[in-house]
Amino acid sequence: MKIKIISPLKDKLFVTLGSSGYLFFSTELVDELGIKEGRWIILGQGENGNLYIKPVDKDNISAFKIYKRKNGKCSVFSINVKNVLKQFNIEVNKTQRYEIEGMEDGFYKTDLILE
Repeated sequence: MKIKIISPLKDKLFVTLGSSGYLFFSTELVDELGIKEGRWIILGQGENGNLYIKPVDKDNISAFKIYKRKNGKCSVFSINVKNVLKQFNIEVNKTQRYEIEGMEDGFYKTDLILE
């Protein structure tokens, strides 16, 4: 008998948009971007409508505060984007995951389209 070893998938960087209007960051993305309490996130929109994110250290009038919540034994980090969703008339009925596609000008590009 020949046995094929099944390797785990490599974790990807992603964000999760919850129906609650919060954008959650994967553990790997938290590590990659240095997301923590006391930091903020700037959001941007690319030419094709893609959502871009960039962590910053200082409170900025254009930045979103990072929240840390307990989720069982671990913690999750998120930002409240309810007003952004309203601005783009986006209604979120179920939680959805969006991959990080790369980085441009210090911003991380997601495959979440704002239209």
